[in-house]
Amino acid sequence: MIAGSSQPLLLAQSLTGTASPGFEVASIRPSGAQSARNEEGGPGSKSPTLYRYDKAALLDLIARAWHVEYFQVLSASPLDHQTFDLTARIPAGATKEQFRVMLQNLLAERFGLKMHMESREFPAYELVVEKSGLKLKEAVPGTPPRTAPKSNTDLAWPELPPTGSHIAAQMSSLGGYELDRVVIQMEPLSAFAQLLPRPDRLPIVDKTGLTGRYSFAIEYTQDPQGSEPDAPQPAPDVFTALKQQLGLELIRKKLPFDVVVVESFNKIPTEN
Repeated sequence: MIAGSSQPLLLAQSLTGTASPGFEVASIRPSGAQSARNEEGGPGSKSPTLYRYDKAALLDLIARAWHVEYFQVLSASPLDHQTFDLTARIPAGATKEQFRVMLQNLLAERFGLKMHMESREFPAYELVVEKSGLKLKEAVPGTPPRTAPKSNTDLAWPELPPTGSHIAAQMSSLGGYELDRVVIQMEPLSAFAQLLPRPDRLPIVDKTGLTGRYSFAIEYTQDPQGSEPDAPQPAPDVFTALKQQLGLELIRKKLPFDVVVVESFNKIPTEN
Protein backbone atom coordinates (compact mmCIF):
# COMPACT_ATOMS: atom_id res chain seq x y z
CA MET A 1 0.00 0.00 0.00
CA ILE A 2 1.23 3.52 -0.74
CA ALA A 3 1.34 5.75 2.34
CA GLY A 4 1.27 9.52 2.63
CA SER A 5 -1.28 12.21 1.85
CA SER A 6 -1.91 15.70 0.51
CA GLN A 7 0.85 15.62 -2.08
CA PRO A 8 1.42 14.44 -5.64
CA LEU A 9 3.59 11.42 -6.27
CA LEU A 10 7.29 12.03 -5.72
CA LEU A 11 8.66 11.99 -9.23
CA ALA A 12 12.25 11.43 -8.11
CA GLN A 13 11.42 8.03 -6.67
CA SER A 14 10.82 4.78 -8.51
CA LEU A 15 10.24 1.13 -7.86
CA THR A 16 13.98 0.54 -7.74
CA GLY A 17 15.04 3.70 -5.92
CA THR A 18 16.60 5.29 -9.04
CA ALA A 19 15.18 8.02 -11.26
CA SER A 20 11.47 7.56 -11.75
CA PRO A 21 10.51 6.06 -15.10
CA GLY A 22 8.69 8.41 -17.41
CA PHE A 23 7.13 8.40 -20.85
CA GLU A 24 9.42 9.47 -23.68
CA VAL A 25 6.62 11.66 -25.03
CA ALA A 26 3.04 12.03 -23.79
CA SER A 27 0.10 13.99 -25.15
CA ILE A 28 -3.18 14.33 -23.29
CA ARG A 29 -5.97 16.70 -24.26
CA PRO A 30 -9.77 16.92 -24.00
CA SER A 31 -11.54 14.54 -26.37
CA GLY A 32 -12.96 16.00 -29.55
CA ALA A 33 -16.23 15.30 -31.32
CA GLN A 34 -14.57 12.62 -33.46
CA SER A 35 -12.98 10.75 -30.54
CA ALA A 36 -14.09 7.16 -30.07
CA ARG A 37 -13.49 5.22 -26.88
CA ASN A 38 -10.55 2.88 -27.38
CA GLU A 39 -7.56 1.61 -25.42
CA GLU A 40 -4.60 -0.17 -26.96
CA GLY A 41 -0.89 -0.81 -26.62
CA GLY A 42 1.52 -0.77 -23.72
CA PRO A 43 3.75 -3.43 -22.11
CA GLY A 44 2.50 -6.95 -22.71
CA SER A 45 0.63 -5.99 -25.90
CA LYS A 46 1.52 -6.15 -29.59
CA SER A 47 2.56 -2.51 -29.35
CA PRO A 48 4.61 -2.32 -26.13
CA THR A 49 6.17 1.09 -26.79
CA LEU A 50 3.03 3.00 -27.82
CA TYR A 51 -0.04 3.42 -25.58
CA ARG A 52 -3.31 5.09 -26.54
CA TYR A 53 -6.44 5.61 -24.52
CA ASP A 54 -9.04 7.71 -26.33
CA LYS A 55 -12.14 9.14 -24.67
CA ALA A 56 -10.88 8.15 -21.23
CA ALA A 57 -12.24 9.79 -18.10
CA LEU A 58 -9.86 10.67 -15.29
CA LEU A 59 -11.48 7.79 -13.39
CA ASP A 60 -10.34 5.40 -16.14
CA LEU A 61 -6.79 6.70 -16.02
CA ILE A 62 -6.54 6.53 -12.23
CA ALA A 63 -7.89 2.98 -12.19
CA ARG A 64 -5.38 1.98 -14.84
CA ALA A 65 -2.47 3.77 -13.15
CA TRP A 66 -3.02 2.15 -9.74
CA HIS A 67 -4.25 -1.17 -11.12
CA VAL A 68 -7.53 -1.05 -9.20
CA GLU A 69 -11.20 -1.37 -10.04
CA TYR A 70 -13.52 1.60 -10.19
CA PHE A 71 -15.05 0.98 -6.76
CA GLN A 72 -11.53 1.36 -5.34
CA VAL A 73 -11.31 5.01 -6.48
CA LEU A 74 -12.97 7.50 -4.13
CA SER A 75 -13.41 11.20 -4.82
CA ALA A 76 -15.66 13.96 -3.53
CA SER A 77 -15.64 15.50 -7.01
CA PRO A 78 -16.81 13.60 -10.12
CA LEU A 79 -14.04 11.96 -12.10
CA ASP A 80 -16.05 10.98 -15.15
CA HIS A 81 -17.68 14.19 -16.38
CA GLN A 82 -15.04 14.86 -19.02
CA THR A 83 -12.97 12.61 -21.27
CA PHE A 84 -9.48 12.90 -22.69
CA ASP A 85 -7.35 11.42 -25.45
CA LEU A 86 -3.97 10.14 -24.26
CA THR A 87 -1.07 9.07 -26.45
CA ALA A 88 2.24 8.09 -24.87
CA ARG A 89 5.52 6.62 -26.07
CA ILE A 90 7.05 4.14 -23.64
CA PRO A 91 10.76 3.30 -23.33
CA ALA A 92 11.57 -0.11 -24.81
CA GLY A 93 11.67 -2.88 -22.24
CA ALA A 94 9.44 -1.14 -19.69
CA THR A 95 7.43 -3.48 -17.47
CA LYS A 96 3.72 -3.20 -16.70
CA GLU A 97 4.55 -1.98 -13.22
CA GLN A 98 6.91 0.69 -14.57
CA PHE A 99 4.24 1.72 -17.06
CA ARG A 100 1.79 2.27 -14.19
CA VAL A 101 4.34 4.47 -12.38
CA MET A 102 4.76 6.50 -15.59
CA LEU A 103 1.01 7.01 -15.76
CA GLN A 104 0.83 7.95 -12.08
CA ASN A 105 3.55 10.54 -12.61
CA LEU A 106 1.80 11.89 -15.70
CA LEU A 107 -1.43 12.41 -13.76
CA ALA A 108 0.46 14.22 -11.02
CA GLU A 109 2.27 16.43 -13.55
CA ARG A 110 -0.55 17.27 -15.93
CA PHE A 111 -3.60 17.19 -13.64
CA GLY A 112 -1.92 18.15 -10.37
CA LEU A 113 -3.47 15.00 -8.95
CA LYS A 114 -3.15 14.66 -5.18
CA MET A 115 -4.16 11.39 -3.59
CA HIS A 116 -3.41 8.91 -0.85
CA MET A 117 -4.05 5.23 -0.30
CA GLU A 118 -6.26 3.73 2.40
CA SER A 119 -7.63 0.32 3.24
CA ARG A 120 -11.42 0.01 3.40
CA GLU A 121 -13.79 -2.91 3.65
CA PHE A 122 -16.32 -3.73 0.93
CA PRO A 123 -18.74 -6.62 0.40
CA ALA A 124 -17.12 -9.22 -1.85
CA TYR A 125 -16.91 -12.92 -2.58
CA GLU A 126 -14.03 -15.17 -1.66
CA LEU A 127 -13.17 -18.04 -3.98
CA VAL A 128 -12.12 -20.88 -1.66
CA VAL A 129 -11.67 -24.65 -1.74
CA GLU A 130 -14.94 -26.39 -0.88
CA LYS A 131 -15.08 -28.41 2.35
CA SER A 132 -15.26 -31.74 0.51
CA GLY A 133 -11.95 -30.95 -1.20
CA LEU A 134 -10.56 -29.71 -4.50
CA LYS A 135 -11.49 -31.75 -7.57
CA LEU A 136 -8.53 -30.48 -9.58
CA LYS A 137 -4.92 -31.53 -9.85
CA GLU A 138 -2.09 -29.29 -10.92
CA ALA A 139 -1.59 -29.41 -14.66
CA VAL A 140 1.36 -31.13 -16.25
CA PRO A 141 2.87 -29.14 -19.17
CA GLY A 142 1.95 -30.64 -22.53
CA THR A 143 -1.15 -32.48 -21.32
CA PRO A 144 -4.62 -31.60 -22.71
CA PRO A 145 -7.26 -29.81 -20.61
CA ARG A 146 -9.39 -31.84 -18.26
CA THR A 147 -12.28 -33.63 -20.00
CA ALA A 148 -15.31 -31.37 -20.29
CA PRO A 149 -18.15 -32.21 -17.88
CA LYS A 150 -21.24 -33.99 -19.14
CA SER A 151 -23.69 -31.52 -20.59
CA ASN A 152 -27.38 -31.31 -21.44
CA THR A 153 -26.55 -29.68 -24.78
CA ASP A 154 -24.94 -30.70 -28.06
CA LEU A 155 -22.89 -27.51 -28.27
CA ALA A 156 -19.21 -28.02 -29.00
CA TRP A 157 -16.76 -26.79 -26.39
CA PRO A 158 -14.22 -24.12 -27.33
CA GLU A 159 -10.87 -25.53 -28.40
CA LEU A 160 -7.42 -24.45 -27.26
CA PRO A 161 -3.94 -24.93 -28.73
CA PRO A 162 -2.29 -28.14 -27.53
CA THR A 163 0.38 -26.37 -25.49
CA GLY A 164 0.91 -23.16 -23.56
CA SER A 165 -1.27 -21.12 -21.20
CA HIS A 166 -4.67 -20.23 -22.60
CA ILE A 167 -8.20 -19.28 -21.61
CA ALA A 168 -11.27 -19.63 -23.82
CA ALA A 169 -14.79 -18.51 -22.90
CA GLN A 170 -18.02 -19.20 -24.77
CA MET A 171 -21.49 -17.77 -24.17
CA SER A 172 -24.66 -19.26 -25.66
CA SER A 173 -28.38 -18.66 -25.25
CA LEU A 174 -30.59 -21.71 -24.70
CA GLY A 175 -34.27 -21.49 -23.78
CA GLY A 176 -33.69 -17.99 -22.46
CA TYR A 177 -30.81 -19.10 -20.24
CA GLU A 178 -27.30 -17.78 -20.69
CA LEU A 179 -24.95 -20.76 -20.81
CA ASP A 180 -21.32 -19.93 -20.11
CA ARG A 181 -18.44 -22.30 -20.77
CA VAL A 182 -14.84 -21.67 -19.77
CA VAL A 183 -11.83 -23.78 -20.69
CA ILE A 184 -8.61 -23.13 -18.79
CA GLN A 185 -5.21 -24.47 -19.77
CA MET A 186 -2.12 -24.07 -17.57
CA GLU A 187 -3.47 -21.01 -15.77
CA PRO A 188 -3.59 -20.09 -12.04
CA LEU A 189 -6.92 -19.99 -10.23
CA SER A 190 -6.41 -16.27 -9.68
CA ALA A 191 -6.84 -15.76 -13.44
CA PHE A 192 -9.96 -17.93 -13.42
CA ALA A 193 -11.46 -15.90 -10.56
CA GLN A 194 -11.29 -12.77 -12.71
CA LEU A 195 -13.47 -14.42 -15.38
CA LEU A 196 -16.29 -15.52 -13.11
CA PRO A 197 -19.63 -13.71 -13.23
CA ARG A 198 -20.05 -11.44 -10.23
CA PRO A 199 -23.07 -12.28 -8.09
CA ASP A 200 -24.69 -9.03 -6.91
CA ARG A 201 -22.00 -7.26 -8.99
CA LEU A 202 -19.50 -7.76 -6.18
CA PRO A 203 -15.78 -8.40 -6.72
CA ILE A 204 -14.37 -11.93 -6.44
CA VAL A 205 -11.05 -12.48 -4.69
CA ASP A 206 -9.01 -15.67 -5.01
CA LYS A 207 -8.51 -16.97 -1.46
CA THR A 208 -7.80 -20.60 -2.33
CA GLY A 209 -4.15 -20.23 -1.38
CA LEU A 210 -3.27 -22.35 -4.42
CA THR A 211 -0.42 -21.05 -6.53
CA GLY A 212 -0.13 -23.85 -9.10
CA ARG A 213 -1.44 -23.90 -12.65
CA TYR A 214 -4.50 -25.90 -13.63
CA SER A 215 -6.26 -27.17 -16.76
CA PHE A 216 -10.02 -27.71 -16.62
CA ALA A 217 -13.40 -26.94 -18.15
CA ILE A 218 -16.54 -25.67 -16.44
CA GLU A 219 -20.04 -24.67 -17.55
CA TYR A 220 -22.75 -22.77 -15.70
CA THR A 221 -25.83 -20.66 -16.33
CA GLN A 222 -26.32 -17.06 -15.38
CA ASP A 223 -29.45 -15.19 -14.27
CA PRO A 224 -32.39 -17.11 -15.78
CA GLN A 225 -34.93 -14.27 -15.49
CA GLY A 226 -35.53 -14.37 -19.24
CA SER A 227 -35.89 -18.15 -19.44
CA GLU A 228 -38.80 -19.66 -21.34
CA PRO A 229 -41.57 -21.43 -19.41
CA ASP A 230 -40.66 -25.06 -18.67
CA ALA A 231 -37.31 -24.70 -20.48
CA PRO A 232 -34.75 -27.09 -18.94
CA GLN A 233 -31.79 -25.40 -17.31
CA PRO A 234 -28.78 -26.43 -19.45
CA ALA A 235 -26.30 -26.25 -16.54
CA PRO A 236 -26.31 -25.36 -12.83
CA ASP A 237 -25.74 -21.83 -11.58
CA VAL A 238 -22.18 -20.72 -10.91
CA PHE A 239 -22.33 -21.47 -7.16
CA THR A 240 -23.40 -25.08 -7.76
CA ALA A 241 -21.14 -25.59 -10.77
CA LEU A 242 -18.05 -24.53 -8.86
CA LYS A 243 -18.79 -27.05 -6.09
CA GLN A 244 -19.83 -29.95 -8.31
CA GLN A 245 -17.30 -29.58 -11.10
CA LEU A 246 -14.21 -28.09 -9.44
CA GLY A 247 -14.55 -28.41 -5.68
CA LEU A 248 -14.51 -24.63 -5.25
CA GLU A 249 -16.91 -22.31 -3.48
CA LEU A 250 -17.91 -18.64 -3.42
CA ILE A 251 -18.47 -17.19 0.04
CA ARG A 252 -19.74 -13.66 0.61
CA LYS A 253 -17.78 -11.59 3.14
CA LYS A 254 -16.53 -8.10 3.86
CA LEU A 255 -12.95 -7.87 2.66
CA PRO A 256 -10.31 -5.12 2.89
CA PHE A 257 -9.28 -3.42 -0.35
CA ASP A 258 -6.70 -0.73 -1.05
CA VAL A 259 -8.46 2.38 -2.33
CA VAL A 260 -7.18 5.49 -4.08
CA VAL A 261 -8.59 8.52 -2.25
CA VAL A 262 -8.46 11.52 -4.57
CA GLU A 263 -7.95 14.77 -2.64
CA SER A 264 -7.77 17.26 -5.50
CA PHE A 265 -7.08 17.57 -9.22
CA ASN A 266 -7.27 20.08 -12.04
CA LYS A 267 -10.17 19.55 -14.41
CA ILE A 268 -8.06 20.48 -17.44
CA PRO A 269 -4.52 19.09 -17.87
CA THR A 270 -1.60 21.43 -18.39
CA GLU A 271 -0.25 21.84 -21.91
CA ASN A 272 1.62 18.93 -23.45
